[in-house]
Amino acid sequence: MNILILNGSTRENGNTVQLIEAFKSGLPQDAVCLQVDLYDLLPMPCVACGACMAENMCRFSDLDETDAFLHEADVIVWALPVYNYSVPAPVKALLDRFQRYYEAVDVRKETVFEKKDRPAVLLLSAGRTGLYSIDIICRTVYRKSADLSNDPPQHGNFEEFFFRHNTVGPLWVCA
Repeated sequence: MNILILNGSTRENGNTVQLIEAFKSGLPQDAVCLQVDLYDLLPMPCVACGACMAENMCRFSDLDETDAFLHEADVIVWALPVYNYSVPAPVKALLDRFQRYYEAVDVRKETVFEKKDRPAVLLLSAGRTGLYSIDIICRTVYRKSADLSNDPPQHGNFEEFFFRHNTVGPLWVCA
């Protein structure tokens, strides 16, 4: 089992990393984890150039390796701290650059990923317990995870998506 962990935290030993380690400790022995630290990657922001509207590509090449990892992953883990009711800037840039998958899956009805119905896991760490920001992030990750599973969302029901795909669902810890 190949697990791709998208780490949105800048803190090497912070709460998000502690969540990642706790998650990994419960995995089967044969699980292979690849962690992409988004603050090290620093994805270019989407510039709305429209290149992805015609074909599944991006004018920037900085995410080509991450795209290859996405194709190999059996499970995608989003490990994110909550910043100002949202996600940190590198995570937002990555989410925006996933427009290429939205255009392919939702608009052109193409199959981008061979692995369908793969689980998405959301690990959130937050300094407060406000559900508003958690709801916003869950809905955003739900949309992107659906496209990464070749499964355009129906009626925006993210709870159904998490349960139908047998995911752990959203988890968070308050520091």
